[in-house]
Amino acid sequence: MVMGKTKRTLFLFSHLDYKAMEEYFTQMAARGWMLERIELITALFKKTEPRRLKFSVDIFPYISAFDSHDNKKVLEYRQLCEESGWKFVTSSNKFQVFCAEAHQDPTPMQTDSVVEEKIVRQSVFSSEFIIFLFCLPLLFLSLGPLFPFEYSRLFTNSGIASTVLIPLLIIPVLMYTGHFILWMWKAKRNIKKGLSLPQISLRSARLRANLLTYTGGIIISLFLIAIIADAVGGHTFTLYFLILPVSVVAITLWFRNKVLSKLRSRAKNIAIFAGFVIGIALLTQVFTAGLISSLDGGLLERAMGFQSELPEEYAALKLTDFGHQEEPQIQAFSRSSSFIVPLNYQYHEVSDEGSIRTKYYQAINSSIASYIFQGMLEREGSLLYRSVSEAPAGDWNADRAYYLNDEQTMLLLLKDKNVIHLDGSFDFSLPEVIAVCKSGFSLSR
Repeated sequence: MVMGKTKRTLFLFSHLDYKAMEEYFTQMAARGWMLERIELITALFKKTEPRRLKFSVDIFPYISAFDSHDNKKVLEYRQLCEESGWKFVTSSNKFQVFCAEAHQDPTPMQTDSVVEEKIVRQSVFSSEFIIFLFCLPLLFLSLGPLFPFEYSRLFTNSGIASTVLIPLLIIPVLMYTGHFILWMWKAKRNIKKGLSLPQISLRSARLRANLLTYTGGIIISLFLIAIIADAVGGHTFTLYFLILPVSVVAITLWFRNKVLSKLRSRAKNIAIFAGFVIGIALLTQVFTAGLISSLDGGLLERAMGFQSELPEEYAALKLTDFGHQEEPQIQAFSRSSSFIVPLNYQYHEVSDEGSIRTKYYQAINSSIASYIFQGMLEREGSLLYRSVSEAPAGDWNADRAYYLNDEQTMLLLLKDKNVIHLDGSFDFSLPEVIAVCKSGFSLSR
């Protein structure tokens, strides 16, 4: 992205790509773009006259994520490098970037392959490799709840997205982790043979970075779209899953750009970071406690997408449909949707006279509706306290019908692309009850 005299590019090199970075900065300088600074995932270049420069990207291992950018050890190291003929350009985490005119012959930063391999290994195993190594088993463990596939995942876009996208996310993470392990093995082999460390080309580094960036970007974007679509469809509670990642990104940016830019001791930086994290955690707990302990429950219900009234456009049974006159003590309506099950809602009423609950699912076609119906039937039949028996589908004007208990107070219906689950204090085998239900859902047509 070019803005006048500056240019910002994606900068997603790993610690193993320090030689590829040198090639990249050299090429940019030859085109008239001098490196200004490296940010979280971007690099900022300033427009200059094309220059023939050579760059040296060195890894300074004695700096942690809680050390200020310009602490005493780093400044002393930079001074030593400048005395060797290098000019300091910028730094980012453990990277220290220096340059010199192409015709100059400054002292090489690192000439001992054994020491260099040790520095790189120490840097990698204390940063990005640990992150990938930690994420990989978590991703594999997350596959457990996804398989076998549960029909209920079709009810929300986020459920569908997680089923498809989490397995795909494993591929770039696995490739990235394998890349680190392979480089370490080659480095050890080269050292034994008296060779220099393996160098990663700029092209290879870019291909790997693009794979992770675009794959991860597409997956994250689709997850966000799915969560937002769920919230629009009534499943607003999914928005609360964004609190943690948004908080992590915000804290990281604030800590990196504000806290570490000032000279402080490592202990003080750790204390600031810990205090901020604890503060966010306390605020989250207070907010959650406030939701749970709200006197009338209205705040919590709204946060979870519940309403106390049944909207007119939704068909559901009420106690008044069966002649009950007492005002319900509990009324709750909730809805969600997905592009596969666009209509999905629940409504129930409870009073001293009885109770009734409606769960209604409308799929995009009859095949998916039949799959959901069969999945619900198998799940109900697997419960120890349930007794599933076939109901007269003809009496209900339905394609399939089953009672889900001996008392026949639970019923599951399949009609075209609709699945209806009824649960209450009424015997759904009685003709008068069947008539009320058929009228409420227009099943007589």
